[in-house]
Amino acid sequence: MRNRGNRHASSKSIHTLQSTGQLARQRQARRARVLMEALEPRQLISATVITDQLDYAFGSTAQITGNGFAQGETVQLQVRHAPGTAGSNDDPQNQAWQVVDGGAGDLDGIADGNIQTTWVVDDPDAVGASYVLTATGVSSGEVATSTFTDSISGLSNLVIGTQTGTLTPARPGP
Repeated sequence: MRNRGNRHASSKSIHTLQSTGQLARQRQARRARVLMEALEPRQLISATVITDQLDYAFGSTAQITGNGFAQGETVQLQVRHAPGTAGSNDDPQNQAWQVVDGGAGDLDGIADGNIQTTWVVDDPDAVGASYVLTATGVSSGEVATSTFTDSISGLSNLVIGTQTGTLTPARPGP
């Protein structure tokens, strides 16, 4: 009978250990549920603005696309000289303008948080300039920027006018 008693005591200890193990797992599961609590759904808006090219010839038109603004929002755009670029930001070409998503100035005409517009690259004092394009959602406050240049590579004809004098070939250096 002694063996039976030991067996019973031994089996009781195992049962207690199993119960203790189950309790520990249950506690961990409760803690895990607390750590895994669902958050409310959120939409992170991140506006972007781009041009169809990185570099434009003087007189060409930049196609501008903005994304991630609020549906139907008014977006203010402005093209300014990048810091260190010659030229004045007071020219009419550098003044801000507004586009209403799905309305006035939005070339795609769809109120979906995306805009399409243009800017003529004809800033008279800045051929070869670097520009910063800024798009700001008036109601959301979202701001997006992009850069592009107005290179002189688009120059196709250069007329210098009548020249007089003697052309002297350069001498080779030492």
